[in-house]
Amino acid sequence: MPEASFRAVAGREVSVRFADRTEVRGQLLAVENGHFTISTDTGRIMTFAVGNAVDLRLVTPTRSTIGESGARPTDSTPSGVGIFTGFPLLTSGFDVEAGHFYGFVSTSILLPVIAHTNPLIYGFAVGAGGSFSISSESPWRFDAFAVVAPLFVSGLFDSNSTDDVIAFGVGVGLHATFESGLTVAIKVPILGYSLDNIANANRDASTRLIGFYLFTAASQPLLSFGYRW
Repeated sequence: MPEASFRAVAGREVSVRFADRTEVRGQLLAVENGHFTISTDTGRIMTFAVGNAVDLRLVTPTRSTIGESGARPTDSTPSGVGIFTGFPLLTSGFDVEAGHFYGFVSTSILLPVIAHTNPLIYGFAVGAGGSFSISSESPWRFDAFAVVAPLFVSGLFDSNSTDDVIAFGVGVGLHATFESGLTVAIKVPILGYSLDNIANANRDASTRLIGFYLFTAASQPLLSFGYRW
């Protein structure tokens, strides 16, 4: 092969096949005086004669070069819409990721089933905040978000009453999107407050904080699995 072909791809990832049908892959470091030097995938620095090469190809990224974890390549501006189901109360919903923005909406499927007679309990959670890559080699991203979780309790004291509860605060989490599209996410409420319209209910600050954790957990998953497009 002409030496000019090797000079044209100097510094690139290449695959070189020789007349004896052996092959070497790696970064082409230098081409000089009829020889080329390559840094192989195993880190070895090797020099070969250009005249012994019969084929030269650029190496395109594959699943193996992306990483054994199967994670999607880290993108400075990731985006996508996903669905998920999580625990502890079989919470389902969807999330949106666009650059450093991350948001989600979720509701518990199991909670209304458990309390399908008296009282009837249903609610949802809405969260939005920022998402930041942990490292360029990792699929995991750190999330910080604000969350609002209203909860409606019908028939707690009598069949005609509806008591409204709302929890709001901040939380943190981690989420990863893998090459297959599968996702894993962890969301943990950190600090917040809760309000309700239940008559004769005296709440101190600690009770309001506990209410935030309980009411948020009713509609927001702590651990979830899903799929992102």
